[in-house]
Amino acid sequence: MLTFGNAQIKLLERLCNVIAVSGDEGEVRKIVLDEIKPYAEDVRVDALGNVLATRRGSGGKRMRIMLDAHMDEVGFMIVADDGEGL
Repeated sequence: MLTFGNAQIKLLERLCNVIAVSGDEGEVRKIVLDEIKPYAEDVRVDALGNVLATRRGSGGKRMRIMLDAHMDEVGFMIVADDGEGL
C-alpha cells in the first residue's frame, strides 16, 4: 500500500492550487525545479519550457529510466458571452 506523509500532501496541495493551463505552466515549473534540484546532477529548462533533469546511477548494471509527466492542466477559454451565462 502506498502511503503519503505530510510533506507529500503539502506538495500535492501546492501543485493542485497553482494555475497551469496550457502555455502558462510557469508556476508549476518553479515548484518542479525547487523540488527536483536536490536530487539531480543536471537540471535545465529547454526553449519550450520543459524541465529536463538527470541523475546518474551508480553500480555496474545501471538501468535507464525516464519519468514523463505534464505540467499543464485542462483549461477553458471564453470567446463569447451571451449575457445569460452561456
